[in-house]
Amino acid sequence: VKDRWVWVYCVDGRSMSPTLNPQETFIDRCFRDVVLVFRNAEFQKGDVVVLRDPTSNCRIVKRLTAQGNEFVRKDEGGFAYVPPGHC
Repeated sequence: VKDRWVWVYCVDGRSMSPTLNPQETFIDRCFRDVVLVFRNAEFQKGDVVVLRDPTSNCRIVKRLTAQGNEFVRKDEGGFAYVPPGHC
């Protein structure tokens, strides 16, 4: 099942908290959340995805904020364009 239709990834860290890995209670801190990644999925804004970090070559879990041909507001001000075929 794992390599054919779906992959299972454990979520480490608190960058997706409180959606994933909430840290409010002792029970929450003892158990990690997992993400199921479906093969050939259609991506949409708001989806949680697993990416390969180009700086460390590790897998990271993030939420999509935009897709190709859209603009994204930057934290430091202004906008960034997302080219077609990227998300």
